[in-house]
Amino acid sequence: MNGSSKYSPFEKELREVQANDLVALTRVEEGWYVEYKREVPQSGSIAKSVAAFANTYGGFLFYGIAEKSKEEPVAGAFPGVDVAELDAVQNRIRQSIASHLSPVPHFDVKVVIGPSAEIELAEGRAIVCIEVPWSPRAPHIHKAGLIYRRVGDASEPKPENDRHILDELFKRSEKRIDQARIWFEDDPVFSDSEQASPYLRLMFRADAWGEDKRWMSQPFAELRSLLNKDGITPFDTVCPTARGVMGRQAHGNDPAGLPLTIYVDRDLTADALIPIPLLTVEDLKHLPSLMEGYDNAHRFSKILTEKGFKRVDVLDLNHLYLVLSGVFKAYHNFVTESGLGTSYNCLPKPLNFGRFVPFIDVSTLMDAYEEAGVPVVMKPSAVQINAHHPDRYLVLDAIFEEPEVLPHYVNASVVLHFFAESIGARLDLLDEGKGVGASIAALIDAGERSQEAQRLRNQRGTRAG
Repeated sequence: MNGSSKYSPFEKELREVQANDLVALTRVEEGWYVEYKREVPQSGSIAKSVAAFANTYGGFLFYGIAEKSKEEPVAGAFPGVDVAELDAVQNRIRQSIASHLSPVPHFDVKVVIGPSAEIELAEGRAIVCIEVPWSPRAPHIHKAGLIYRRVGDASEPKPENDRHILDELFKRSEKRIDQARIWFEDDPVFSDSEQASPYLRLMFRADAWGEDKRWMSQPFAELRSLLNKDGITPFDTVCPTARGVMGRQAHGNDPAGLPLTIYVDRDLTADALIPIPLLTVEDLKHLPSLMEGYDNAHRFSKILTEKGFKRVDVLDLNHLYLVLSGVFKAYHNFVTESGLGTSYNCLPKPLNFGRFVPFIDVSTLMDAYEEAGVPVVMKPSAVQINAHHPDRYLVLDAIFEEPEVLPHYVNASVVLHFFAESIGARLDLLDEGKGVGASIAALIDAGERSQEAQRLRNQRGTRAG
């Protein structure tokens, strides 16, 4: 039950399959990897077949195809299903899988609509193709309490009761979780000076469990262009890596250092490192001048003084939304080019965090600090317990129904809200009564002010008092 290889009866991805490609099925027998059904069965049977593929080696389920004979169980006829019933059929498939299986396995659906002379598929008829990959989250348990698998050349899934095989199924998810932990803990090597500097690490996966196998085979030049296509944050240095491409914002930074950096592998696993400005203030009376350019600099200093702070390390998060938007735009270019589905996964991880006070130049956050106190980041590690677990990743939309909604702006806001709240800065206060659009506008304004504040800060250095 190894998921390292992927079987397909076609010489292309399922999403690219057309009616004439189905001719290949006339030479493919039912068995480990393929199942044919002339009609769409009841919900429980749909779920059994999907679970069996996910629990075994993965495979393809076809509705609207009749096998030639019991002695020769290849595709013999393509009567299809009624096009008028397609919406109902697809809803039945999704609801069946969602309501009958736990956990719900990944699957892809492709509908091929006639007419097609090659397979004698009539007009108004369609073939429903379902691809179910080998699942690292096995076993997927049917609500009947059974674990189904494909067995030999049997056309129907069978309930499994062999203890050894069941143990191996349960080990699948353990291996994936362990792989996720190793990747999560594989932080970059920092120089001595960088170890005192905070970073936000963003980890991306096409899907956190690795069920949706994607591989971008484009040459390096095309991958390089994707990093800066309609870019918000320029990656002026772009280099190949063993598995993909790396972009760095080296201009204006130490070229041997670790500036804003993103790695994107061809399997759409990605890693971004974002440096966060840290202001060390030994005497609070210097804070307003050090934070010149911000609307709430004096108010923030007054709050800290009233709360009893003598010195402070300020985590300046104001530029973060703009940088996140640029990183998400770069990754979104890869997602779009790959033909990925409607969502992907992301996990933020703070690095080199000490006892810092987060600051974002919005009045609602200052209101919260006055009322409830000023947060100090105490934990330098992950934002939540067992953060490496695939189920902990944020699920972000890659596509929105409204064309005017830009996913990278929305997703940057989601991640910033999640991260900021994890360290005590409740940005959800921005949304109260005004909507997400107003929240994003406030973050953009704060980010633009940070650029001027950073320019003034660079003139006088980052240490005051």
